[in-house]
Amino acid sequence: MACRPRLSLDPLTLYSDQREIKSYWQKLIEFHECTRCEKPFNLLTSMGTFGCTQHPGLMQKNGTYSCCGQRDSPLRYINNIDVTGMYPSNNNFGRINGYCVRNRQPLPIRRRGCQRCDCNTSNSPWKHSNRIHISELAPLIPFIRKEAEKSNGIRLTERGGFDNGYIRRCEIIPLQRPNGFYNTITYESVEGEEVTTIEKDKDKLPKDGTLIAYT
Repeated sequence: MACRPRLSLDPLTLYSDQREIKSYWQKLIEFHECTRCEKPFNLLTSMGTFGCTQHPGLMQKNGTYSCCGQRDSPLRYINNIDVTGMYPSNNNFGRINGYCVRNRQPLPIRRRGCQRCDCNTSNSPWKHSNRIHISELAPLIPFIRKEAEKSNGIRLTERGGFDNGYIRRCEIIPLQRPNGFYNTITYESVEGEEVTTIEKDKDKLPKDGTLIAYT
């Protein structure tokens, strides 16, 4: 359990001491800013709620995502404040918050992803392998339930990401099949396992999953 896919916290057990539980709780209530929707969130109220969206697939050579075929917004902005701010001269520059910025353009509107997910502090998408079993939060369940009741929040077991004892960080979506011919296809199953299969076995592909790569 963490605020980004490649970061994890050690699971708690019923034998965890008060120091470990308190440290874990502090991480749950700590606020972050989502890199996708730019909204503040914490793990306590956001995990398993699918309050954001993402593209779990690959950006292909034709500029579309392999997961849905949607084309991303063209990049029309370069974050050059850190560089131009080092120059004392402001000739032909605009002045924004004390920094020299040449031809600064507004950020393009980020399009919604094709998969609902939890908020995230990195550019890496959530995967099914990031799901956690509710037993890892066993010592905190009473406190989480009390906090949800106090703030009119959603209990863990009532959230969209709660699935057979697991808390998912992204929803289950249909497995996108590659267009055209391919030799092998690698995908992530809904259980979080990475599977590679050959083209002749394409009829055995599952209905749901996330496309990772194909050749």
